[in-house]
Amino acid sequence: MAHVVTVEGVAEDAIRAVASGPANGVRVEFADALALMGWAGANGGAYGSRRGGPVGRSAAWAAVAAVADIDWPPEPADIESAGAHLEWWLWEPGRRLGGWHLGLAIADRAESLAWAINGTDEVDEEAPRREDS
Repeated sequence: MAHVVTVEGVAEDAIRAVASGPANGVRVEFADALALMGWAGANGGAYGSRRGGPVGRSAAWAAVAAVADIDWPPEPADIESAGAHLEWWLWEPGRRLGGWHLGLAIADRAESLAWAINGTDEVDEEAPRREDS
């Protein structure tokens, strides 16, 4: 499940809008945020198949291009420039126990806009049976 918001304000405002309670966040470098997005895009979650690094990297670049309003397909230099211009935050729910989580916030202070995602994939029921099993 994923919940994504866009708000007028800063990263902390976006995190508050998407978190379901208290949250802990820390500002990170673009490279760290890009690596996390790539991992999340490559990961199949609790029940899915792993899509792999190239798919994850493409999804991460697509997210940066969308936030920075860059035409697709972007040049690598455009992604790097956009990433350096934006603020990147990782965050976790304050009361989180177990499961997979993607908590990322992005802020464009020049535009007074921020985005946040609360992505989870928790195993809380029996795994679905696959027909090929």
